[in-house]
Amino acid sequence: MEKFDYVVHAHVRSDGLCGIAITDEEYPTQAVFGGISQMLSEILKASKQSVDRAKDAKHNVSASIELHPSKDSFETPTFLKSMLSRFQDPKEV
Repeated sequence: MEKFDYVVHAHVRSDGLCGIAITDEEYPTQAVFGGISQMLSEILKASKQSVDRAKDAKHNVSASIELHPSKDSFETPTFLKSMLSRFQDPKEV
């Protein structure tokens, strides 16, 4: 069996939202779960804002929950790109 130097971390919140991170063995576990938690909170906040905008506009809420409802395919939101870049250094988490 070949050994890989990567670890898969999974975090499931009590509300069912889940995040997964794949890191090298040296990345601190506490930083991984802190980063996952921060990202999930931001995703939830962005989703709630999208729902609130849809309600205000009296649109079909279920069709407007996506982070980018006007796009045909999912594109990583800017705030996640920024967080992923920052979290390359565990001290930044």
